[in-house]
Amino acid sequence: MLGIGVDTPSGWSWQALARRVVERDEEAIELLKKEAMREDGTMMRRKSSAKVATIGVTRVQLAVQDKLGWLFREQPTDDYGIDAQVEVIDGENVSGRLIALQIKSGESWFNDAALGGWWFRPNDDHVQYWLNHSLPVVVVLYHPGTKRCYWQLVNQETLARTQADGWKLLIPATHVLDETAASALVEVADADPSVLRILRPTKPPLGVPIENCDNPFQLEVHRPIVVNGAPIGPTSYVLRTHDHVLKDALSDPESKLIVIVGGSSTGKTRAAYEAVRGMNGWRLYHPIYPSKSDALIAALESNDLEPKTILWLNELQDYLLGDKGETVAAALRLALVEAEEVVAIGTMWPEYWQKLTAYGVESESFPQSRDLIGGIAVRVDIDNAFDLAIYAEAARNDARMRLALQASPNSITQYIAAGPALLDFYSDCVSADPGAWAVMCAAMDAQLMDSTNPVTEDFLAKAAQGYLSDEQWNLLPDRWFPASIRYASTLLRGAVRPLSKVRPRAVGADVTSYRIADYLLQHAKNTRSEAPVPASFWYAACSAELSDDQISSYARAADDRAMHSEAAELWLKLVEWGDLEALSALLTNPSLPSDQSMRLAVEMVEKIDVQDVWQIQWALTELIDYPELTGALVERVAQETEILGIGSPFDMFVVLEELKTAGKALAFTAYVEKIAARCDEIVLGDLSNEVDLIHILAESGSDRAALAAMSIAARYFDRTSLIPEDLARLLVVTKDRDVRLYRDIREKLKVDSISFNLTDPNTLHSAAWNLVSGGMEDAGRDLLAKFAGQIDDVELGSTYAPLEILATLTRYDFNDAANELAVKISLEFDPVLSHMSQVALTHLWAMCDRAPFYAMAHRVARSGPILPIEGAVKLIKYLQGQSLDELASLYASRVDDFRRREGA
Repeated sequence: MLGIGVDTPSGWSWQALARRVVERDEEAIELLKKEAMREDGTMMRRKSSAKVATIGVTRVQLAVQDKLGWLFREQPTDDYGIDAQVEVIDGENVSGRLIALQIKSGESWFNDAALGGWWFRPNDDHVQYWLNHSLPVVVVLYHPGTKRCYWQLVNQETLARTQADGWKLLIPATHVLDETAASALVEVADADPSVLRILRPTKPPLGVPIENCDNPFQLEVHRPIVVNGAPIGPTSYVLRTHDHVLKDALSDPESKLIVIVGGSSTGKTRAAYEAVRGMNGWRLYHPIYPSKSDALIAALESNDLEPKTILWLNELQDYLLGDKGETVAAALRLALVEAEEVVAIGTMWPEYWQKLTAYGVESESFPQSRDLIGGIAVRVDIDNAFDLAIYAEAARNDARMRLALQASPNSITQYIAAGPALLDFYSDCVSADPGAWAVMCAAMDAQLMDSTNPVTEDFLAKAAQGYLSDEQWNLLPDRWFPASIRYASTLLRGAVRPLSKVRPRAVGADVTSYRIADYLLQHAKNTRSEAPVPASFWYAACSAELSDDQISSYARAADDRAMHSEAAELWLKLVEWGDLEALSALLTNPSLPSDQSMRLAVEMVEKIDVQDVWQIQWALTELIDYPELTGALVERVAQETEILGIGSPFDMFVVLEELKTAGKALAFTAYVEKIAARCDEIVLGDLSNEVDLIHILAESGSDRAALAAMSIAARYFDRTSLIPEDLARLLVVTKDRDVRLYRDIREKLKVDSISFNLTDPNTLHSAAWNLVSGGMEDAGRDLLAKFAGQIDDVELGSTYAPLEILATLTRYDFNDAANELAVKISLEFDPVLSHMSQVALTHLWAMCDRAPFYAMAHRVARSGPILPIEGAVKLIKYLQGQSLDELASLYASRVDDFRRREGA
C-alpha cells in the first residue's frame, strides 16, 4: 500500500497523488494502479465499500486542507472510532488545538432523512468512546453524488435517544465542511471537551403558535374560485354538523388522533383549520420536509413534542400508505400514549379509511395503521349538507358563495374549490389540446393504480402517446410534450391546477413529477377504473424509473387485466430484490415458464433469513399454494429453531401453526417455550390479528405458554383505549382459562356494550360471533336484534362483512332482518372486484327469497366490475351454472369488449 507521508516513485507526495486521483488525473490513476499491483502482476481487489471509504477520507482531507487551511492527520486503521485528527492553524502558526474526526462515506448514509438533514445512528460503544474522548469529536458524512462533506459535533445535546434505546445524531444539511464551517469548528477546538459534552443550548419547540397560523392556504386548504367583485382570501365559514362534533372532540385535552373523513373538496381541511384556530396557547406543526413521512417520524422520535402541540396531518393517507407508513403509524401510536396534550388532526377520503380499517389479506400489509385508524382514532364524518338559509345569509356579501349556491347547491364546497372547472377543463382538452388530455389520462390511470406516488415526466411522456388516435398523434407539434404539460398545469379559477408539479427537495434528486388533482382522481374512480389502458402505458411502466411501490401496483393492475407478459416483466424486477409478493405472482403467471418461476422460488426461499420471523411469515402466506416450497422452509425453521427470533404476534402465530401442521413437535414446543419466556418483549398491535397467538399458546400443552397467553391477554385488557369489539375477542380467549380475567371482561362488556357501532358490519359481525362463542349468547343475540332494527342506516361499504352478517342473521333466525339486508345488498352493495360479485351472489342464493339474487345478478351483468379478468371468467361460468345464460352472455360481451379495446 502507499504510505502516508511516503513519496511515490513519481516524486509526488501521497497527498498530492490523492488530490490528482480525486480530480480524475489519468497519469495519477495509472500510477495508483501500478502501486496496487501484486508481485504476480494481478490487481489487488478491494470491496467497493472500502473504495468509497478511502475516497471519503481523501475528500475530507482536501476540504480541511484546501478550504480551511488546516492540518489533517489520518489515524491508523485500528484506531477505534476515530479516522483522523485536525489541527487548527492560526495564520502561519500551528496552534496545537485538535479535533477528532469520525468519517463515513457513501450515499447510504444519507438514506435516513430528517427535518433539515440526515440521521446518523452510531452504536452505544462508539457513543461512549466519543463522549469520553480527550478531544472534541466531530462526525463527517461524505456524499459521493454531490461531493460534499457534512459535519456535526458529538455531545449530549446533539445526540438523542431513539425509542429502541439506541442513539441518533442529526447531521444538518447546512453544516457543509468548507470555509463556512471555520468559525464554528474553531469554537469546538477552543472549548474544553468536558464542557462540550454537557453543553445544552436551548432549542425552539416544534411548530409555530396557533395565533400566527392566519393563512389557511399554507395548511393546504383549497383556494376558492375567483369572481370579479368578490373578496380575496377564504370564504366566510358556515358551520355544519361535523363542526360541533370536532369542537367536542378538541375540548378534551388528552392526547388523541382526530381524522376528518369526507370526499374530495368537501371542506375537510377547512373544517380542521377552523376547529384549531381558536386553541390559543397551542403550537401547530406541519410535517412536510424532506417528505411527509420522514418529517413526521423525525418529529415523533425527536423527543421535542411539547404539551399543547397540534400535529397537522392533512391527507393522512399520504403518511400511512407509503414505504414508511407502518413506521409512521407505530411512532404516532406510541407518541399519543406517551406525550401529554398532543393532538394529531388529519383528513382522509372514505375509501382510504376503508382500506386501512378493513379486515382481510390486503390489510395484513399495514396492521399498525389499522390499529391506529380503526382502534384509537376519533372519526369525524363531513356533513355535506349546509343549512341553505344560513348559507344564503352568509353569502350576501360574497359573490363566490352566491355563485356556488346558485350553480351547485348540492356541492357547494366542491364548486368553490373549482371542482366543476376541473371537469370542464378535462373534457374540453380533448379538442383544445389532445396532448394535455392524454397526459391527464395517463396520470389518472397511474394514480388509480398507485395513489401514493406522483408520476414522473419520463413516464407521462411515454405513456400518453397511446391515448391518442393516429390522427391526433400526427397533428401534434414536434415538441408537444412540454407544451401539453404546461397546458395541463393551467391554474383554474385562480384556485387549482389539473396537474400539479411535485419538485423533489432531496440532495442529488432532479426528477420532476406530477400529481393529478384530487377532484379529477375521484372522477376517474367512477369513469376510468375499468377503462382500457393502452400499450404505451405498459411500455412506460416497464421502461421508466419507478419506485418499488409503483412497480408492484402496476404489476398487480397488469395481472388484473390479464396483461401477463407486462406483469411478468414488472414482477421480475422486484424478484431480483427479494420481493416475495412478486415471486408469488410469477408462480401463477402463464407467460413465464413454470420451471423458470419455480427455480426463482427455490433460490429465494433458500435465501430467507430464519432469524427474521416476518420474512418467514410472509413467505409461508404468499406461497401457501406451493407445499413443496413452504415444506422446505418449515423444515429449515424446524432445524434452526434456536435462532428463530421474536416478531409480531401474527407472524409468530403463522410460524407456530405451520410447525404444528407439519408435525414438527419438538420445534413447535421449543418455539412456544421461547415465546413464553420472552412474552414481555412482544409489542402489542391489532388484537384482531393477534388473538390467534393467544389461542395457540393457550392450547400448546405447555403450562408456561398458557400463563404467557393469559399475560398477553391481560396486557390488552389493561389498555385504556380498548374498544368493545376487542373486549369480545378477549372474552373468547380467556373463557375456561383465566376465571378472574374472564369475569372482569364480562363486567366491562356489560357496561360498554352500548358503544358497539351498529351501522358498521365490519366490527358488528365479529363482535356478535365472539359474544356468543365467549358465553354471552344473550348479549350477542341482543346485539343482532339492535342491528336488525336499523338496517336502513347500515353502511355496506365494499368488504365481505355485510355478506357474513347476512349469514349470521339467518343462522340466528332473524329472517325478516336478513331479507331486508339482502334487498339492500342487491341494490346498494359495491363489490369493487369481479370475484366479490360472485361471493355476493352466492350468499344471496342461499336465501329463501331469491328475488334479491336475481336483482343483483342483473345489476352485475349490466354494470358490475369486470376486473380482475380471472374473476370475470369464473363469474361467467357461475352465471351459466345458474341457468342465467342471457346475463352470462351480456357480462361476457362487456369483458370481451374491454379486452379487445385494450389490445389483449
